Amino acid sequence: MEGPRTDDTGGSSRLNSQQLSSPPSSRSSKRANSAASVFERSKFRSKVETFSMYTTAAVAADKLHDAQGQAHPLENKGSTNLTGSASHSQVGPRHYSASSVINGHTFVGKSLFSPLSPQMEHLWASNTLSEEFPIKLIDQKLFKTIVNWHYSNPVPECDSVFPWLHGIHHSNQNQKAFFACLMDFTTVERNNFSAFENQTKIPSGSRGLMTVRSAPIRDANGLSEFSQDSGLLKGSVEPEEILCPLDVSNEELLIFLTNLLKELKIEDVQPEKTEMILGTLFSDCGETGLLPIFKDIDPQKGISLRNFHIQVTKMAQISDFVVYCFNDDHVNQSPEGCCACASVSRLLYFAQLKHSIDHSELVDQLFQTVILENNGIEFFREAGNESLLIMDKVPVQDTTRDLDKCCSKFDIENYKNWDSNYLLREKLEISKMSSATPISETVWLGNTTDYETHIIQHEFNIAAPARRRNSSTPLYIDPANSTVVLTRQDLEAGGEDLLVNKSTEDWSVCINCSDGASFPDNEQLSDLITTKDDISGVQVRFPPSGSVGIGDCTDADMISLVNTCKLIYTKGSSDHPSLIFCADGYTESSLLGVCYLIYSTGKTFTEVCLDLHNKHGRPFFLFPTDVRLITIIESILHHYSPLNLNNFDSHHPEQLDYKVINGNIFQIKDKTWLAKLDASLPSRVLPHLYLGSLNHANSFEMLQALNIKHVVSVGESLSWMTDQDEATVRVLNTNITIMNNFKDIPVESLMYVDNIQDDGIDMLAHTLDDILNFINDVYEKGEKVLVHCRVGVSRSATVCIAEVMKRLKVNLIRAYIYVRVRRLNIIIQPNLRFMYELVKYEEIQRTKKLRLQADSENSAVELKAVNLSKRLSESVSSVNSLLSCDISEISTNLQMLDAASSPVQHSIDSAVVDDDDDDDNDDDEGQHEFTGEGWLRDVDWHVLCREIDILNKAYIRS
Repeated sequence: MEGPRTDDTGGSSRLNSQQLSSPPSSRSSKRANSAASVFERSKFRSKVETFSMYTTAAVAADKLHDAQGQAHPLENKGSTNLTGSASHSQVGPRHYSASSVINGHTFVGKSLFSPLSPQMEHLWASNTLSEEFPIKLIDQKLFKTIVNWHYSNPVPECDSVFPWLHGIHHSNQNQKAFFACLMDFTTVERNNFSAFENQTKIPSGSRGLMTVRSAPIRDANGLSEFSQDSGLLKGSVEPEEILCPLDVSNEELLIFLTNLLKELKIEDVQPEKTEMILGTLFSDCGETGLLPIFKDIDPQKGISLRNFHIQVTKMAQISDFVVYCFNDDHVNQSPEGCCACASVSRLLYFAQLKHSIDHSELVDQLFQTVILENNGIEFFREAGNESLLIMDKVPVQDTTRDLDKCCSKFDIENYKNWDSNYLLREKLEISKMSSATPISETVWLGNTTDYETHIIQHEFNIAAPARRRNSSTPLYIDPANSTVVLTRQDLEAGGEDLLVNKSTEDWSVCINCSDGASFPDNEQLSDLITTKDDISGVQVRFPPSGSVGIGDCTDADMISLVNTCKLIYTKGSSDHPSLIFCADGYTESSLLGVCYLIYSTGKTFTEVCLDLHNKHGRPFFLFPTDVRLITIIESILHHYSPLNLNNFDSHHPEQLDYKVINGNIFQIKDKTWLAKLDASLPSRVLPHLYLGSLNHANSFEMLQALNIKHVVSVGESLSWMTDQDEATVRVLNTNITIMNNFKDIPVESLMYVDNIQDDGIDMLAHTLDDILNFINDVYEKGEKVLVHCRVGVSRSATVCIAEVMKRLKVNLIRAYIYVRVRRLNIIIQPNLRFMYELVKYEEIQRTKKLRLQADSENSAVELKAVNLSKRLSESVSSVNSLLSCDISEISTNLQMLDAASSPVQHSIDSAVVDDDDDDDNDDDEGQHEFTGEGWLRDVDWHVLCREIDILNKAYIRS
């Protein structure tokens, strides 16, 4: 199951760079005078322009250094190195602005400030990296406090970070014009966007947290007994995802760093140490292959609302960094060592300083870069700390699976966290979702895992598990047959047996539908059909769906198809059924599966597809070319069907009859309603929930065939809505209308949600509860509802993800994977804003659960502060004074904030949507996440987007 991890560095590949160890001498080099050097200098000059090194930066630097009488960030008074005595250093104004002042979670401790803010410096400001670089070192307990504080507080509100998160490059006129023409901004958004007219303004008052692994686990030779993909802390990113690659010459690098230090006015503060700082940064760049500059990968052209690939770099601009590694020589600062924490932290630190003077809106909230001093992994294995470690050290040999297994130990360990490798999760979920199920007494449809586990059982003499029980719920939509509901404890107890459905059958003939296969040779098929010997275990390859057009088929291909169906029909039995399989269980095998059912049952194309869906509960997907082919050859399959032949001989292959074949190919046939839909049925996500398109909602024949009586239309008007004059109409609000009591159509109720476009600006959050309540009413009746938009990938997919989150009580990314897999070959693509709204929706649900838990325990500590937004300054102007108050005043101010009559209380109460009808009981049932106590989310925004981008890239063919 293991596979290579897709590299994601925000779309900018890292170039090979010269390893630098010391500043170059004044002596010229061949490289400096070469033609290549001229090209590099030209490239460097263009790069410098992107660094925004304008004269106005000096003004910003003055403000940075002198604001409120604070010291220069590098002006260190009394700081010591690791071996010296602890003392405080004068660090710059690294604090939260008023808009992000938010109470630490009840379970973390009642603190208004982030543990990394200057107001809390007494907790941690002891050791620094060196006298020249005031980068603090923190212990593991403080790291736990920092992470808990971060995940226990909500992410910023949507309108404070959009449209900035979409990526609006100053030179991308199309993107700017697109958003400028949309008039549905909130006031905050409009103010944010207006700032883009002159500069790329970054939202102030927002603050994140990133853990940065400086280097994988390795020894002095660059090797390691542990996998380089193991040893990861929560929310980890690699330095290459944040910083620009080093792709300039030594001389150009020296010029750039010299100008950078001048811009930061380092010489004004530490003139005697400027050369040493320059040399250290020069070496850091050479050792890491990186520059102390944040990447700017906002698209420079085109319009895109799904820029998931830029979110790591976007959030890096407004985040604190905790740098770490699990190497034995951690923080020894040796250039020959494996640990790169010192070098990476210095580059990040200077990137933050540079970014702040380039963006004056960030001057008042500089961000911290700290190093995790103690890297002993035993701390993270202790009870209560496991949520901080997403991947323990895994030996290299454990990345290879045993021959009698489908998953390696690394795969299972990897699956215990939801911060990485979503490709593995999707693969395992597809495998379980499309596990083999019967389409007749003697034939099953399945996937490669079914075949592989069958081979393993035979080779290692492993008994097959018992057949799964018959159930009215199809296996592929049964939540009990899903990996997303498995807990960490489940996996520790059950391992692979819970992740993979093992084969329950002893297959006879196995038909492998795979890329590159041709129609089986007719002589081979003849031998297999005529033999009376046991042919169990024989595998025959067949062309995949979508690869065969009617114009490509010869007469020999037609009879090969017929005889393949005959082989499957005659050689399978109830004890040893035949298996039709492909990699994912439906993409390549659906063509042959449908053809076989037409051949064996004598039913029509439409009837067979409905049987697959309604009777057999089997996912399938046909390409338009498949529909055209089946429509033409349907009568040929009927002619050779065992139900229509009076003298059917199971031991003789069918012979070519040109008259039958040519006579049926040229027949003109009327399109059925299924053919008009290209045999594309809406995706069944849960027993009561379908996800589809506008075409699906407009097809009465389809709705009736699937027994769908209720429809939710998200932003798309249906063609038949205006013809229902006698229907009952109920207006919930300006956006939602509910219609009932239709006549002469199979629909009983319709919820129409207006004014929701897939434009990256419109919001779904304010209508989500009403939609989910409507769906719940259908669920309570034991009926089915179709949720649709235009295509069924963004607006309606967002609703379905929220429904799965609520129904299965799982987090956002689990629900996303669950829906994505069941949409089959149509990739769901909620735009960036919709995904962000789902993050906020998850926080609301967690907050309600925490509130009820606290109430049930009669807690004396109010949980109301959990609901404060990181934009608190918009509601409470008096909070500004907290930024300059002494630590001793915090408790008094906290009591003031808790006053029921204050504006803060109004902000608290409005942050959570009341749901009197919520019968979840909000207990621990269904709590599938392994998280820290009181966390409002399991996966941070930048990690979620990075992994979704990797998922999507896997389906983009070059």
